[in-house]
Formats: sequence, C-alpha cells, structure tokens
Amino acid sequence: CARYALKTGRGGVVVLGHLRHLSLIDNRTHEQLPAVYAQEPPKVTRKVLLKQDTTIPDREAVVIAVELQSGSEEGRHTHPAELYAVVQEGTLLLESEGKETVTYKVGDAFYVAPGKVHNGKNNGTITTRLTAFMVAEKGKPLSAPAK
Repeated sequence: CARYALKTGRGGVVVLGHLRHLSLIDNRTHEQLPAVYAQEPPKVTRKVLLKQDTTIPDREAVVIAVELQSGSEEGRHTHPAELYAVVQEGTLLLESEGKETVTYKVGDAFYVAPGKVHNGKNNGTITTRLTAFMVAEKGKPLSAPAK
C-alpha cells in the first residue's frame, strides 16, 4: 500500500498511513496520537426481518436475512430453535453434526434441528445470501458458539 499524508488547517493533525492502518501526528507537538484502524466489514451478517410470537407456548417465529462474504464461515454454533433456510444467492457448504457435509445452491432449502452443532461456509466467489426461519424458544439468544 502506498503511504499518504493529509494536513488539516493551522494547528491541525497530520494523517499518515496505509489503507488499513492510520497514524495521527499532532502538527504542533509532532507526537503520534493513538492508532486508528480501518474497520473491515463483517464477513457474516444477520438481519432479523421479523420476530413474532406464535400460538405455540413459549415460542417465537424469527425470519433472518443472512449474508456470508466469499471465503467466510459462520463458525461452529447451535440454535435453541428449529432452523429452516433457503439459499437465495451463491452456494453454502453446510457441516452439520451427525450428517454428511452438503453444498446447497440457489433455491435449495435445508433444516437444522435444535441444539445440533453446525457451520455454514461460503467457498464460492460471490456473496451467499440465505433467508432463515426459526421457531425459537422465546427470550433465549438465537445462536450460541459450539462447545
């Protein structure tokens, strides 16, 4: 990465840095201020689209949009919920406890039972987008890292 410098007005701050690491230098004292790191966007994102009580006692329905950037994975985790998902774009390699590893493509749907350890990976070259539906235990976190 090329180095660059940016000066602000009188008594301002000089910014020296690279694409991912910036150093701030005080113009007056020439002291380096604490480093600022450019934040990378998350590789896996989840957006709750709907959370609704159900007629099943102590359960709620949750619809989630999930995106996995190329080369990313969710990490081994579980849900206190029944999970149903449909691949909207890209492909998803799903490792699931007690099952063979399967690659799902656009239009494919899958199910993961409550408490089953699983991990979704995007080994493709484009972002994978899923729509997930859960019937979850009300008031519990939707996901937990596997032990």
